[in-house]
Amino acid sequence: MSNKYSDFLDFVEEGFLDCFGAKGYVKEKPVNITSRVDKSVDFIGSKISVLKDKVLDYSISPSGHVLIQDCFRLHGRKNLQNTEWSKFGTCFRGMGTLSLPCMEEVVHDTFDYLMNPNYLAIKPEDLSIRISSNDTDLLEAIKNVDKRVHRELDSKSSRYVHSYGLDEQGIYGRDFNIAVRKAGTSEFLAVAAVVMMETQGRKLAVDMGMSNIVFSMCKYGNHNSLQSCRMADVFEIDSIEKIKLADTMVAVATLQNENVENVRSHRKAIMWNFRQYNKALAYWKEKLHLSDEQILEYMKRYIDLEFKNNSYQSRITWQR
Repeated sequence: MSNKYSDFLDFVEEGFLDCFGAKGYVKEKPVNITSRVDKSVDFIGSKISVLKDKVLDYSISPSGHVLIQDCFRLHGRKNLQNTEWSKFGTCFRGMGTLSLPCMEEVVHDTFDYLMNPNYLAIKPEDLSIRISSNDTDLLEAIKNVDKRVHRELDSKSSRYVHSYGLDEQGIYGRDFNIAVRKAGTSEFLAVAAVVMMETQGRKLAVDMGMSNIVFSMCKYGNHNSLQSCRMADVFEIDSIEKIKLADTMVAVATLQNENVENVRSHRKAIMWNFRQYNKALAYWKEKLHLSDEQILEYMKRYIDLEFKNNSYQSRITWQR
């Protein structure tokens, strides 16, 4: 199999760092998914978890910060051993920035990455902004975006309000989303959110975040994120059953790569979730008549592509 998904995702991620790095954003280091640098979650599920402290202690650089962070979300955990459909799997790579509250500048830089021929070169007619008409300041911030980019007002049933797990501090966000047309269709998938973080009406920061895999879904016209990730270069994912197996392999391999069994902080919750993914992996492995050796090889090849780590040794953790 070719490495077309891996090569495209490398292009997306490297271009993101190049684009924002050239604009002076400070590059921040990612952390382990199991690091618990954000005590409100067991697994890092968003890049903002790594940067929250800069908001809380008012230490955001005037140049802004840029980060690509591996994320692990448990939304689909209850359906790991059934064929319930979902567009998105457990793991993705979050790409984003954190800046002082100058929304217009972040909007300009974000659309430069999306549309500039040196980066993603997405055509304006293949982009859409979904925004609330109540957020007049956000509407003002997007006024200079190419007029060929579609504006979709009030498409949700409620305000565009973003929660950060900082309710005690009274911090929340108002956002607008950016969507990209899926190739060969009229469907747009939300790929980014630009959020004004604030408390009691005082603006604190602009949090912009994107998902690497949604760009791949849009480019290749795939219906599920697993069919668009680097595992799809390793293992043919052409059924819902294989999507479920791929999701468990990616999750188990990612946590193995972090030596999850040596984690000490909040170990009980982390290991309980690790076992759920191992149980589901064993279930689908048997359903699809695959050997342990095949699974180990798929996981090792995936980690080599995803993390450029050819020293990782996959191991059987699903038979315990």
